[in-house]
This record gives sequence, C-alpha cells and structure tokens, in this order.
Amino acid sequence: MLFGLGLMLGSCKDTNQPEEEKERTITEQHAALLGDWQQDDSLSTIWKFELDEVKWKGFTHWYRVSGDTLIISGINYLIGNHSEKELQLTNCNGKQYTLIRKD
Repeated sequence: MLFGLGLMLGSCKDTNQPEEEKERTITEQHAALLGDWQQDDSLSTIWKFELDEVKWKGFTHWYRVSGDTLIISGINYLIGNHSEKELQLTNCNGKQYTLIRKD
C-alpha cells in the first residue's frame, strides 16, 4: 500500500508553478479539453479539465496531451473521434469512454 502511494506521489508535478508558467504550458490541444465533461453512460461522473489537472470522482489527476494520446496520472487513453461537444477515449484495456461536454 505504501509503495503504491509512494509511486503515485512521486509521479505528481510541482503544484507551486507560477500562474504565468501554467498559462504558457497550455497548448491548443489542451484548450480543446478545458471545461466540464460528463461521461455518457453515467450521470454522476463529471470530468473537469483545468489547466494541467483533470478532476473526476472526487480526485485530482495530472494530465497532458501527447499526439493522439491523453495521459492521466501515467495512464494512456487513446483519443478517438472528437469534436467541441464529444470526446471518445479508449484506455489500454480497450474500455471505451464517451465524454459529452456539459453546457
């Protein structure tokens, strides 16, 4: 248990980054993700993307976009079809997620 917690804490980025530096790290790909998304198959699962964090199910995770991959706390999600309103993700186990942007 402690080993897993150590790995999780070791992979976190520094949260004391100045605001100006955080703003410079946002790319066009990040900007497309910013906002609130709701998982299609669950009314209670909200994904909220803010700067370099994504929050869902009450937890905060670090994310970044690399090519067609969304990396959240070290887990890779392949970005499939996406638009301003819908984002399709597939994790490494093949489970698919459809996120709908909340209005």
